[in-house]
Amino acid sequence: MRLEVSVSDWLVVDGVLDNVVAVASQDGEDTSEARALREAGWAASREHPEVHLGTLGWPPSTASLELDISQENIDYVTSCLNAEIDVVRGLLASRRLPEPQERVQQESLDLLLRVSDKWTSRSNPPD
Repeated sequence: MRLEVSVSDWLVVDGVLDNVVAVASQDGEDTSEARALREAGWAASREHPEVHLGTLGWPPSTASLELDISQENIDYVTSCLNAEIDVVRGLLASRRLPEPQERVQQESLDLLLRVSDKWTSRSNPPD
């Protein structure tokens, strides 16, 4: 399926998938799906007419990327986003973070929730 996603949302997904790869690699787990999805995003970025006009060589954050991914990939991304949300919520609930870091984690959580809501709606398409 062809999926259109904003660059700003994809950068959140890419960061989450990067975390998945890092943790799974340390645990000796398979990282192929996360790596393949990151590659799909990078390929879509390279093909975009505005490549290199945004942050770190990406298209502008307001641009859209078109990705060829399956429903299973969408479900995987949704589960990765939800797992990251759980981690951040756990950090915030611990009340052990200094105020500046707590503020950054809260902003991160807000961003993750916004992106997750979009992916969850894709993960549960209407009948």
